[in-house]
Amino acid sequence: GFALVPDAEAAGREFEAAANGFAGLMKNGDGDSDALHAELRGTALCAAGDCALDAGRAARAAALYERAVVALAAVAAAAPGVLLDALRGVAKSRAASGDA
Repeated sequence: GFALVPDAEAAGREFEAAANGFAGLMKNGDGDSDALHAELRGTALCAAGDCALDAGRAARAAALYERAVVALAAVAAAAPGVLLDALRGVAKSRAASGDA
């Protein structure tokens, strides 16, 4: 995770805000930039999930990772590594929350 960040929850909120910003860009973008914005949104949601997991909020982390999977579904071929990170995050956070 982000061990160097003193407040994982605050960092997670910043990553989630970035993800929401990329979603806004996708609404006004074009086909070429939408794929990049989807990948960046998924990456930001994964980072927010990492922060939530570091803060001991496994259920919140699972929701963020699941949102990342949805964001990355359309660009899975272009961003397989990020998609795998999101899927691993879902599994890890669901196991940590007892919802596996």
